[in-house]
Amino acid sequence: MAGYRSMWHMLQREGFMVPRSDVANMLRELDPDDNKERKTHRLMGRTCSNPGPTFCWHMEGYDKLKLFGFPIHGCINGFSCKILRLKLSSSNNNPEVILKSYLESVREFGGCPEKATD
Repeated sequence: MAGYRSMWHMLQREGFMVPRSDVANMLRELDPDDNKERKTHRLMGRTCSNPGPTFCWHMEGYDKLKLFGFPIHGCINGFSCKILRLKLSSSNNNPEVILKSYLESVREFGGCPEKATD
């Protein structure tokens, strides 16, 4: 069940300099069943189960646009995956900005969750 990267590293440690693409192609030919098995397990997302709509809210910050001056904060209901808040803020280094966004969500939706995650 070793993938092509693991096999490539093992070959390098033994002194064999083989291109990764060649190792991947050889493994695909020699062991197609395990290759399919490995592919089915890649990029598995996390699942979250909540007992009710007000149990858990997930608050996240998105920093990819921070370089351009656009830090984004969002809040999602863990039960319905409904976006509760998506806000462009002036800073993501100031915890008051995140707290203010959270309190606005609590005020707007008439209560707070039993559990909050970040």
